[in-house]
Amino acid sequence: MSTKMEYVSKNLIKQHGAELREALRKPDAKIDDIANMIEAMGAEDRIHAVRFLGGKDQKKLWELCEGRKVTNEHMVPEGTPKGKMVRHHGKNSLPAFSLFEKRFCLPTEGEAKELWGFNFQNLTKITGPGYFVAYEDKETDSLAIDYRRLPPKAPEGCPPLKPNEAGLSKFIYKGMIDYMRLVSDSVTIGRAFKNDKWQPNYFVLCREPL
Repeated sequence: MSTKMEYVSKNLIKQHGAELREALRKPDAKIDDIANMIEAMGAEDRIHAVRFLGGKDQKKLWELCEGRKVTNEHMVPEGTPKGKMVRHHGKNSLPAFSLFEKRFCLPTEGEAKELWGFNFQNLTKITGPGYFVAYEDKETDSLAIDYRRLPPKAPEGCPPLKPNEAGLSKFIYKGMIDYMRLVSDSVTIGRAFKNDKWQPNYFVLCREPL
């Protein structure tokens, strides 16, 4: 598993993302058109493109995607071996250090209807890996990325398991759930829910092909 951030070229991000952002900012933008545009791109172009979307764009995308359900299979495609990490390259709405990844896998033990995962970014050594358990939440009809729960162990080749209440991790991950909505087959949009409140923080993810 790579320990480097990839698809971070500012030139390519702008080149492939400008058209997507323009389409999203149209007053009559429709999510089906946005989804078709994204899926028509090449795999690497798609990752660069979604990383061009800023906070206002992500908020609008979240609103356009209301009711579009994300399943476990969107994050870890059917047939993926247990324990194999699937990388989702993302950008959040924070003003700095906004590029990151979420990495998901099928559990090697325990509940098969859940996913294990963690966050990866350039500051991971400082902030911690931010491990989570993800599942399809019936109450919200959404995929929940739950930082209140940790996998029983770190998957092979991944960072050591660390509680989200320890060190600087507690300021980021403690008590948080990310809820996901579907943009396209490869792309999802998320919003943070923390301390029983929706947060004004969004992020977009693009799954890397296996």
